[in-house]
Amino acid sequence: MLELGYEGELLQKGSIRPATFWKTASRAVEAEEGVGAIYPSRCQSQRLHVHRKLSSAHKVNRSLVTLFEVSTSGTNVSSDTVQHVAVVNCHLTAAPVPKERLATVEDGLKAAGKLCSEAALPAPGTTPQNKKGKGLGPATVAAPPVSVILCGDFNGSGGVVDTFLRTGEVGPDDTIGLGKRKAHTFPRFTDCGGDRGPTLVVPNIDTKMLRPQEDREALPDGMVAKAQQFESALKSATGRYDGNCEPKPKQPGFDAEVLRAVNERALTPAMLRQTRLCFDRIMETPSGLPASRSDEISGRQVNWWLRQINRQVGRGSEFRHARELQFAKLAGGEAEAMGGDGDLLPGLTFQEFATVWRLELEEGKYWAVEHDLGRLCGSGMRQPGDLSYQGRFDYIYVSSASPGGLRLVSADPVAFFPEAVGGTEGKLKSLVELGLASGGIDSFVLPNAWHPSDHLPVVADFVI
Repeated sequence: MLELGYEGELLQKGSIRPATFWKTASRAVEAEEGVGAIYPSRCQSQRLHVHRKLSSAHKVNRSLVTLFEVSTSGTNVSSDTVQHVAVVNCHLTAAPVPKERLATVEDGLKAAGKLCSEAALPAPGTTPQNKKGKGLGPATVAAPPVSVILCGDFNGSGGVVDTFLRTGEVGPDDTIGLGKRKAHTFPRFTDCGGDRGPTLVVPNIDTKMLRPQEDREALPDGMVAKAQQFESALKSATGRYDGNCEPKPKQPGFDAEVLRAVNERALTPAMLRQTRLCFDRIMETPSGLPASRSDEISGRQVNWWLRQINRQVGRGSEFRHARELQFAKLAGGEAEAMGGDGDLLPGLTFQEFATVWRLELEEGKYWAVEHDLGRLCGSGMRQPGDLSYQGRFDYIYVSSASPGGLRLVSADPVAFFPEAVGGTEGKLKSLVELGLASGGIDSFVLPNAWHPSDHLPVVADFVI
């Protein structure tokens, strides 16, 4: 992105870290002709220009908040044309926890409000003084209009988050654990591009991987507490020391029967069979394990598997889940003694390996697991002729000051579609232009040879 003339910032908190990129006015003016050639349908008048980044906040989990100074006047900036735009770039959890999804958005808006308030304060040294040099209080300064853009991968439909943004409030709602009313202080948000088509066109495979909740048998009473203990062990597995900086004791070995019961309760028989094929494929690689341990892959093999699916060790939630399981088998200090060499970590049994993918699926990452299955076994759960799932997971909302705030011109999912589906080589086209905005797409699924992501990007144009 730097080579393309962008500046950028990455959230410095957590494992899910959105990044925001922007071009300053001078570089954006140079690039406008090229943008028009690539995306002819895009609005070419009254283009907004970013003059500078004012500030940012990195304290919100899964949300990067950045405040910009923008105008329509290119490099000639005046107080009449400038306004502040806060961008809340978030990546909501895919887990079925509406209250947590709402908290990410609510905290992001609070951070945006704080940045806007701080930017409206007079600069140090500009406070008026009397003849004796004493301050007369803050100078009266007309703050520029403020608009807020909230955008990102929602990992699902808008739901309670959409209601919160568009109406300004939500709750109380006991069905999602929301005990009191939540509200934000900005003008009500507008959903940009709500009728412009899906952003996710992927194999319809969720029910082939996970059993529906209503079809799952309850765990035996004796296993419920053990299953809960296992989940708790994973949550604390990445911290090797307790609150007193003393090494944590080694976790008790995972109960193989509990893992098997939980996995078989959640995963379909077909998914378990495909998981076993992948596990056996990994076992074919050099292990360093004694031959007698026939149902376990070594730390070295775990790393080989992670490189196959993510290209490098350290990327992806599969890596985090695998390491949680491996670290939970260690006493405090043992991981450090290994010097960070993952090859020396404990291995994974088949049920532990299946648990990694179960956790992925329970977070809604069906298509990531489908990719992993394809990488390891040559095919996943999708069969030729299966219909695709088409949904809107990526959103852009805008809240504008009136008068003088941002006004939405257009917002569309776009891609460099091939001629076979109505595209033009080297040109971005929208689903609307292809006549596909209403869904019913049967000519492609994502990712594929011409689009490397399972999401379509959304391009929005705003004017002042």
